[in-house]
Amino acid sequence: MNSLNTFYFPATNIYSARQLPLFLLFQNIHLIQPVEKSPDLNERQVENALVAEKLLHIHTPCPLGEHRDRFLHLVHDIKHRKDDYAAQLSALTLASMSGKRTELHESKTNIVSEIFTPSEIRSSEDGELKKTESLWNNRLILAIAEILDQEEEEIARGMAILEDDEASLFQTMHGDDAPEEESPLTELSQLRKNLNTSDSNSQKIRTRAWLQLFQEFQPEAVDILLTTSQLSSDVFVEKFERKSTQLPLPIPSMVLPGIVAWNSESLAQIVQQFTEAHSDLLTGLATGFREIITNRSLTADLIDVQLTDISLRWGQAMDESYPETKHGRLHITGYVLPGISTFQILGKEIPGLQQHRNTILLVAE
Repeated sequence: MNSLNTFYFPATNIYSARQLPLFLLFQNIHLIQPVEKSPDLNERQVENALVAEKLLHIHTPCPLGEHRDRFLHLVHDIKHRKDDYAAQLSALTLASMSGKRTELHESKTNIVSEIFTPSEIRSSEDGELKKTESLWNNRLILAIAEILDQEEEEIARGMAILEDDEASLFQTMHGDDAPEEESPLTELSQLRKNLNTSDSNSQKIRTRAWLQLFQEFQPEAVDILLTTSQLSSDVFVEKFERKSTQLPLPIPSMVLPGIVAWNSESLAQIVQQFTEAHSDLLTGLATGFREIITNRSLTADLIDVQLTDISLRWGQAMDESYPETKHGRLHITGYVLPGISTFQILGKEIPGLQQHRNTILLVAE
């Protein structure tokens, strides 16, 4: 299996069937979440199933502790107070862009006044509390983005269901036979069609908020950075270009099925069966990635030697196990950022921890 530590960003949860194919290739995915979750098993059913199978690991840097309930109450208000929603999101986004806090009007109906931090933190000049204020802001950006992701998914699914109902009604009115059961690919295509993509500015703000929260985390290892947003990937590419005179080196593209399961409960068995059938491929890919990460004199030719042949074999395995006509495709592209470790690109310097030499940055779209 591919046990390399893969950090998935800037997403903070697994909520969609569109994310599940990632676990066929990356079987040790790590998530950063803005607030520690309740032990309630019903709160995150999808994530709980994946955590139980050790396919997913969830981390909450610098837990909120006594402020957790206040934060969750605020997030709940933001989610359900639709009249204030746009104003709150706009205020938070503008403040993040400018780096300055806007003085917000206090009133009974305006919860924006507490959107940045609790009052005892806002009024303090203490440096440590100012850091807490910044973390609070970044947590909120990630929490609001999570709300938007899930609501967008729900809307897209609802629209897909309406389209199906309209098609079925049209066929019935014209005396056609009952429609055939839809394939997973058809359902996925309808879902993708109805999804709206984030604008570039908000996605980059979200990625920077994730990066700031990551600063409070002490991971044992970060082998691969994985995102489903090219805009989020660009944040790290731009950071690399400011730090290095070298150019990013492209990685041979790979594919995954667009859909493998609609729920995480069945995913664990799917991953296990796929791993048993293709353990040599997964081991070969992990070995190739590891060689690229640790090589002191990396070149484009060495990347090709390590990954081109096995990427082609991986594509053949995908065609055999998950034909594109039935399962669609998720395309994996990306870069190696040579001469800079994952910890360095993430802004972390951890004494005594063996650092990699190069960063693998992958995009699944």
